[in-house]
Amino acid sequence: WIRFSPQTILNIAKLGLSPDDGNIASNYAANTTLIEIGAYVLIGIGAFIFFVGFCGCCGAIKENTCLLYTFTSFIGIILVCEITAMILAIIYKSKVESTIKTSLEKTLQKNYIGIPNDSKDDTISILWDQVMIQFKCCGLNNNATDFNNASRWYKDGRNYSYNNTNYNDSQVQIPAACCQYKSTEFATKMAFKDFQSEIKNPLCPIKRTDWNEKGCYDTIKDTAEHYSNIIIIIIACVILVELLGFIMACCLVSAIKSDY
Repeated sequence: WIRFSPQTILNIAKLGLSPDDGNIASNYAANTTLIEIGAYVLIGIGAFIFFVGFCGCCGAIKENTCLLYTFTSFIGIILVCEITAMILAIIYKSKVESTIKTSLEKTLQKNYIGIPNDSKDDTISILWDQVMIQFKCCGLNNNATDFNNASRWYKDGRNYSYNNTNYNDSQVQIPAACCQYKSTEFATKMAFKDFQSEIKNPLCPIKRTDWNEKGCYDTIKDTAEHYSNIIIIIIACVILVELLGFIMACCLVSAIKSDY
C-alpha cells in the first residue's frame, strides 16, 4: 500500500492537518525517498518471514526433511547474525556511537534552518525540529553551542518575530525548537505554524529562558536506557522463540529420519 499508493496514506494523514501544514506534509513526503525505501524494506522482510514460515509449516505437516532443513538453516543463520550483532555492538559501542554522532552532526550543520524559517523542502530540518520539540532537547551534544556551526541557521535561520517586533542575527540566541512548550502535539501533527501559541515563554529564543539545555543525543540515549530492561526482555523472548523453533525442527527431522 505504501509503495504503490503513497498518496492515499498521505491523504489520510492530512485529514488531521490544516491546509498549510498538509502542504508541508505533502512536500515532506515528495522530497524524500525514505518512505519508498521503507516500503521496499518492509516488503522484503515480509516476503522472507513468509518464506521461512512456509518452509517450517509445510515441512512439519508433510514431514519433508528438505523444507525442514531449509527452515532450520535460515533460523540458525538469523540466530548467529543476531548474536554476532549484539557482540559487535558491545565491543564497538564507542565507535558506533561516534559514527552516529558524526553523521547527525553533519546533518545539523549542513541542513538545519529551524522554525519558523523551515520551507516545504527542508525535510531534515523539519525532522530535527520534531526531535528537539518532542524529546525536549536542544542540539546534538552541547545544546545551543552546536548551532554556531549550523551554517544555514546561523546565516538565514536567526529570524524571529514577536509582538510586532522582528529580531534577527545576534538578537536570536537559540532556535525556537529548543524552547519549552506547553504541548508538543503540534510538532507531531507537523503544525509548525502554531508553535508560538504553544511556547511557554515567547521570548525564549531571544533571552534563552525556559529552554531545554540538554543535548538530544544524551536525551535519547537516556530514554533508551530507561526502557533498556523492557528492550532486553523483548530481544531475549524473540531469540528464545527462534531457538525453540530451531530445536523442535531439528528434533522433528531426527524423528522423521529414524522412522525411515
